[in-house]
Amino acid sequence: MARLAPIALLAFAVTLACGGPAAPTATPPAPAATPTSLAPLASPTRLTPAPSPGAAIQPSLPAPRDAIDEKLLAWSTAWATVQRFSVEIETKDAAGMVYNRSIMRVVRPDRYHLTNLDLETRQPRTQTIVIGSKTWVKLAGSDRWESFDGQGAYDFGQAWNPDSLLKERAAGATHSFEQLAPETIDGVPCERWQIVSELPGAVTLTYSVWIAESDRLPRQIAYVQPDGLTQLQRYSYNQDFDIQPPQ
Repeated sequence: MARLAPIALLAFAVTLACGGPAAPTATPPAPAATPTSLAPLASPTRLTPAPSPGAAIQPSLPAPRDAIDEKLLAWSTAWATVQRFSVEIETKDAAGMVYNRSIMRVVRPDRYHLTNLDLETRQPRTQTIVIGSKTWVKLAGSDRWESFDGQGAYDFGQAWNPDSLLKERAAGATHSFEQLAPETIDGVPCERWQIVSELPGAVTLTYSVWIAESDRLPRQIAYVQPDGLTQLQRYSYNQDFDIQPPQ
């Protein structure tokens, strides 16, 4: 079965952790139309991969075919330089009620710390640490971490994954892109894009991405699911933190 877009997967994974509604499922996508509103960008320089924790990741990507592919390649090359990032996540149901707040901290390529917050006190409720193939979970009210072998079904380190969009377009998936008016997020001027993905099962997924003009990294992503579920993700970088097995 074809996989969901990266943002849908993140919403689905956080939803499962909180017992809320699930994300859509899907069938093979249709060919994408070639956009014409963008001028092509110069191809960015590729980076050398480094697999140790906190290292940049550079995937093997198809050659760009049009201006949108050039844009995705630029975003992907910028994302490959990221070693650590954190995301504040807020999820609302169709009525606009917040049912989950979470903070995710990631050290690439293989570790993250996800904290689900109490909606009233904003104190940690459930915490999950994943390092490679090992998982630890700490429930609310407990001072013990329970360990498990085997990572969850989704790698949270791929929350934003422009290289997947590039590969899917090359394979014929339908992802339409519209550039909207720019906005400033946390003092950072950003390009704003709306992306509409036609997923298997006749499902349409819409999300908006705010990409910093300075470094081409996402600062905010707003995701809308067909059943009304919405999720807002706020990204930050250059924070000094590490993720180690709990004691």
